[in-house]
Amino acid sequence: MTDINNDICIQLLVSNFYDNIKQDKLLGPVFFAMIGDSEAHLYTMNSFWKVVLFGTPGYTENPFAKYDQFIITARHLERWLKLFQITVDTHFKGSKAEEAKVSAGKMAIVFQNKLARVRDKDRIIL
Repeated sequence: MTDINNDICIQLLVSNFYDNIKQDKLLGPVFFAMIGDSEAHLYTMNSFWKVVLFGTPGYTENPFAKYDQFIITARHLERWLKLFQITVDTHFKGSKAEEAKVSAGKMAIVFQNKLARVRDKDRIIL
């Protein structure tokens, strides 16, 4: 296994991660209702992860704008993070792989804090 060290690695990570989401009974229906055209979303996520891991310019969107109309529970975010970590660990090993997992964990927290308007003990209502 190698580290995440180029655009091809990012593409592998993103495409496998979204394949895993698509097959997941909890996340698949919710996330694909949100993202619509998955090819366009994959391109956007490739750009996003290039910025996060390599500092490559190109991603200019607001990552939270698409999700403010949907109900996402803490369970969704936990499952999203777990699938991301599994995807990274399946394909990569090294400092960038670890950085990707840490960054995803931070994103889950930011997502929860930025998008949550009303919370109860089980769910985040957006």
